[in-house]
Amino acid sequence: MLRKLQLKFLAWVRFEFWKRIGFVGSGTWSLMQSFGVLQASRKAQGDALACPVMLVGRRLCFEQEKHIPVDSWLEARDIAHQLPVSAPFDGVRKVRLSAVSTGGFDALITLIDIAEIDLAIGARPWVLVPISWLAPSLAPQTPAQIELPGESMGFVSRQSKDVTMLLTTDEQKRDFWWAVGKDPSSINVVTEDEALQQILPGLSRLSAAQWFESLRGHRTQALVDFSDFDWISASKLVGVFAASYLVITSLFLAGFSVVADIRASSEPPEFLQVLSVRRDINQLAEVEQQWENLTSEQFPVWSIWPVMEEVAEHEVLVRLIEFDNGTVEVFYLAEDATEILNTIIASPYASDVGFGTATRQDRRTGLDQFSVRWTVTDNGPRESMVLDGD
Repeated sequence: MLRKLQLKFLAWVRFEFWKRIGFVGSGTWSLMQSFGVLQASRKAQGDALACPVMLVGRRLCFEQEKHIPVDSWLEARDIAHQLPVSAPFDGVRKVRLSAVSTGGFDALITLIDIAEIDLAIGARPWVLVPISWLAPSLAPQTPAQIELPGESMGFVSRQSKDVTMLLTTDEQKRDFWWAVGKDPSSINVVTEDEALQQILPGLSRLSAAQWFESLRGHRTQALVDFSDFDWISASKLVGVFAASYLVITSLFLAGFSVVADIRASSEPPEFLQVLSVRRDINQLAEVEQQWENLTSEQFPVWSIWPVMEEVAEHEVLVRLIEFDNGTVEVFYLAEDATEILNTIIASPYASDVGFGTATRQDRRTGLDQFSVRWTVTDNGPRESMVLDGD
């Protein structure tokens, strides 16, 4: 009997939970669970949904990835929120930061068309989660074409970077998969039913920083009204609490220091010798690590310049250059992306050449906007010595 009540209670909790999550893209859907299976029910435009958590489809998101060479997470986040982004609309900015082993952070900057959401829903939700954040959970095996309510999204993970794109036509699907170096006929397709069942695991894998980013910055009114707040009483309470905390902490540390000194004075001389040996071991380990860094693989970074000189002969603009572990990716604006790719392929200073991002037309200049990724090499032509004959 108790087991049945527990199962009924859990089913009710799941049902109430899914009632508060929606999806907005080419249309508006509310998610609901029926017989243990998650389903999407479409709503009419302007029909307000009581969904505090709203998943935003790729159609309403414009995304760009930037590398921020700072080690502070807070500083990187502030920079990502201030970087200019050439989006076709003004919207709410959400940032996902990923630490890079070589230093700094990779920032996935997502602009959400909040005007379209207001028009489609009729009310602004509390939490906006870009669907691209859940792509690794929706499609564990990449590359994949993820079918979502009302739209399809291409997803591929390359060198710890997740690339997503809205796929609306067969030609666009073909161009996207070719741009990332994949055969369109061999792409794994995640059906809508399969994707919906992975939404809850995907939400549970979001970090606290992502939930905070999803919550802030898009509400028109403050979460709490501070107009009638008693700041004087609150400051006194905080002051008393802080003073009490400091006094208690000081007493605890003083008592701990006395106990530690007593125990240290009673330790045998061998214990101090062990500590000294451990200190020497740590110093040697640090020196060994520095030596390994000096003797590790060195990449011919100089060989990037000959490739850039060959590309400069064409009418091209360089927007960004990224280098990581021997691989360079350059973001270009040019009249013909294929011509630039062929030029780099023909260079003896580049190998494993391919498009890094899909080619698309820049709205302001009318040029192709794309990136080319290659591995640096020093196998270029070398001058040989010629001996003068008699």
